[in-house]
Amino acid sequence: MPEELAPLDRTAGGCIPGLLRAYLPLSRGAQAEVRALVRSVPRRNRTSPEAIPARFDGDGPGPLVMRLLGNRNMNQAAVAKAVNVR
Repeated sequence: MPEELAPLDRTAGGCIPGLLRAYLPLSRGAQAEVRALVRSVPRRNRTSPEAIPARFDGDGPGPLVMRLLGNRNMNQAAVAKAVNVR
């Protein structure tokens, strides 16, 4: 994986399910406001990225999906909670 795509903080993904629970019930207009706010936040310079865990180094769909989700700082628990958001 290119270093510029590696996650900076592996623990940040734990917040994603809660963010989804708050975001998904919003109207389309409110969701657009949230996206605009997020885009307006200044980006910080990258520091050293964290390595993807070795257990995701493999072939097949499972490790591939987990590496893709790892790019978004989502671990197995965050993925399970996020797919269960209604």
